[in-house]
Amino acid sequence: MAGRPELEIIDVEPPHAGIRADQGYRVGARISIGDASGMRLTGGVAVTVVLAGFVFSMLGGLGPTPPELPVAPAPSRAAATPLPRVIFFGEAPTRPVPVSGGGLRWLDPATGTMSGDVYTAPRAGLFVDAEGRGLCVCVELPWADGRVVSRVTLRRYAANGEEVARTTLFELESVQRGGFGDPVSAQAAMALDGRTLWIAHAVRSAERWDLGVARVDVASMAVVATRFLPPIALPAPDGGTPIVTAEGWQMHEKSSVSAGIRVSPDGSRIAVLVGVQADLRVNAGVPAYQEARYDLDAALPPDGPIGVAVSPHDASLDPCDSQLSAWATDSHFVTICSRPDGAGIQPFVRIQAAGDIEREVTVGPPVGSPDTEWLLDGANGVLYRWSTLGHVFTRLDVRSRTMTTLALDWAKIGTGDLGAWPGPTGEDPPWAPLAGPFLAARPPRMVGSADGSVIYALGYRSAADGIGDGRLASTGIWVLDARRGQLVARWAPEALYDQIGFSPGWERLVTIAQAGTDATGAAADWSSSLRFHDERSGRVVELLGDVGERSGFLTSIFAPNVPRGIAGS
Repeated sequence: MAGRPELEIIDVEPPHAGIRADQGYRVGARISIGDASGMRLTGGVAVTVVLAGFVFSMLGGLGPTPPELPVAPAPSRAAATPLPRVIFFGEAPTRPVPVSGGGLRWLDPATGTMSGDVYTAPRAGLFVDAEGRGLCVCVELPWADGRVVSRVTLRRYAANGEEVARTTLFELESVQRGGFGDPVSAQAAMALDGRTLWIAHAVRSAERWDLGVARVDVASMAVVATRFLPPIALPAPDGGTPIVTAEGWQMHEKSSVSAGIRVSPDGSRIAVLVGVQADLRVNAGVPAYQEARYDLDAALPPDGPIGVAVSPHDASLDPCDSQLSAWATDSHFVTICSRPDGAGIQPFVRIQAAGDIEREVTVGPPVGSPDTEWLLDGANGVLYRWSTLGHVFTRLDVRSRTMTTLALDWAKIGTGDLGAWPGPTGEDPPWAPLAGPFLAARPPRMVGSADGSVIYALGYRSAADGIGDGRLASTGIWVLDARRGQLVARWAPEALYDQIGFSPGWERLVTIAQAGTDATGAAADWSSSLRFHDERSGRVVELLGDVGERSGFLTSIFAPNVPRGIAGS
């Protein structure tokens, strides 16, 4: 969906701003279990493809761009020496690792080199499975006589980064009339089993915005069904007078429309999120941001009902982020929210289900900054929250709204194994993406194991320098029991970890460390480094001392957003 305009009365920082060393909180370790049903009641995989020709140069920005950590002040002691290019401490992984470096590329663990370059790497709608294979919903953007013609293509990549198939799915065409925003846009989503892909699109004509959804069979790479949603009418050209449509949208001729999409864990339902954004430079007399959500049968039968899950409404002041949303179960739709709480921020979620009232449930205690990471178990309907500075871990069962919260004092907890490791569950990876247009490939700071039994999270602390708590340091990797909400282990940091994930096949835990800073927050003269860890002991088995992208793009881990495999690969 279109991004909501920045509003001063909502959180003082965007929900995914970089962590600041002067925020967060620390309390003694405790465990509390309770029923959140007494909280206040108020009544799958998604990646964006921007298809307007004039924003083609911006597509690189749609790939993962991690929030930047604070730059460490120059320390008084000598800086560390550069890291070696490649060094092995044990059995290293052999499979290339999908990463973002100006686009989707594959990192060779034996040499530390990446395939391709930023000029040919696929961007925009990217899907990566747990075996390291990729799929791109890409676009070609030819211009013709004032029209915008967008050719939507599907490209398949092997686990070594080689392109193995390509086909054109369809074309979208708009007449560009100098409106606000993109005249053609789309967003793609894939079922967790990797068999089906849906593409929601919004196209502007002279009189209206047309909204549609295409269903694609991934194995055959063919469109098998299409449905259209109620179009959104526009006022007469150059009339200057806004209108209210039959559905309740308040539209100006310069209003911009976008369509997002989410898929239920079992692949039976889709939610189409429609956003309307106004050009604030024009005194249009319409809300800055509106949104609605439609609910459809994922098979897209031609006579199937189109349910209005959320009617068109002014969402300019909504504390919930519709871009950070997903089906938590096959019937419960969750949206991540936050509201001011004294000098801090209180994270909460909005839970919506057919036949039930809308619920807003607080998830854990408030913190001093928006440092929260989220992880969704779509198989069991469980949402996890981790505060990287506050060191607070909360497990929320979305169906029952029961919670377990564990708050940790990093200064009083040792390292090594600190609790019993859970046994393997034997289940398929349960993890479902909780992200939207510009967040689907966001580099993670919390990741789950292949069977869903263990969660690994990165922790940070403020570090004093000559001025005050002006640096950020690492507290290491925290290992948590996903089912019981208990601490399993804490591994001491070897660097200022910025991202965490898994290599293909779940072979090794992977971390990428911040460039120019060591684990204590002191300056160092090395570039971004990558480490492969043993997932049971935390021991580093391989170090890549330089994974920087010379073109200026940050290198980041591409966490699998199709954990059970891409069909036909």
